[in-house]
Formats: sequence, structure tokens, C-alpha cells
Amino acid sequence: MDSPIPLGRLGELRLNTPRSSPTPPSAPTGLSGTPDTTQIILNWTASTDNVGVTGYEIRRNGSTIGSSASTSYTDSTASANTTYTYEVRAKDAVPNYSAWSSPATVTTPPNPPSPQVVFSDGFNGNLNNWTQQVQNFDYSTAMN
Repeated sequence: MDSPIPLGRLGELRLNTPRSSPTPPSAPTGLSGTPDTTQIILNWTASTDNVGVTGYEIRRNGSTIGSSASTSYTDSTASANTTYTYEVRAKDAVPNYSAWSSPATVTTPPNPPSPQVVFSDGFNGNLNNWTQQVQNFDYSTAMN
């Protein structure tokens, strides 16, 4: 059986705690977005921190939509012909959060138009099966 340590002989008690810092990371800069009809690719310049940046939060139109461990993020929930405002902030291991970046406004292009048949000659590989697709349009299958 172990004998108890006399109260007068207690030494220093050390706890292993995560490294902490009251200093938040710097705010990300240079936020930009590249639109497509159904997604927007965001890029920004990395934040710095005395403890180390562990990731970024992404906000669209005021609501957090995701996170990233790198300096890019793809928003694949975008809709065509819509304008969005994005902001990014960094966090460290504590976690401390940076201020939000300056906003970037991105507009997705409209959906491409559906293809329309402008002219169809009706040719199916056999010269005996030509069909007229447009009324009152006369043509001949005779060779010139």
C-alpha cells in the first residue's frame, strides 16, 4: 500500500494544457470568387497567427455555409443568375477567430438557353426519305 504524501511536501503541480493565446489570427485578405452556373470557387490570402491558423469559416449572405483547411472553397450550392456576398474568417487552435474579411460579391451567369432547331433537312441517310420540316419551303433533291 502506498503511503500518502504529507501535505507539507507537495511540490508543484503541472498540467498539460493546450497552448493558448488571447491573440486572434489576422483577417483573410484578397477574397475573390470565380462563378460558374452552379458553383463559385472562392480564393483568398492566408491569415497569420502566433499559434497557427487551423482553418477558415465561409459565410454567404450572412450565414455560415462551410469551412476549409486551405485558402480556397467551392460553393457548389449556388444557383444560376444569382448574386451572392461572401466573407471568410480564420480560426486558430484555441479557438480564436479573426474578423471577417472584406466581402466579395459574385454573380453567377444565367443558365444557357435550350438548343432550338433552326433548320432540319430531315435527311436520314436515304435520298428517298427526305421530309419537309418547314411549311411552304420548297427544295429539290436533284443534283446540280
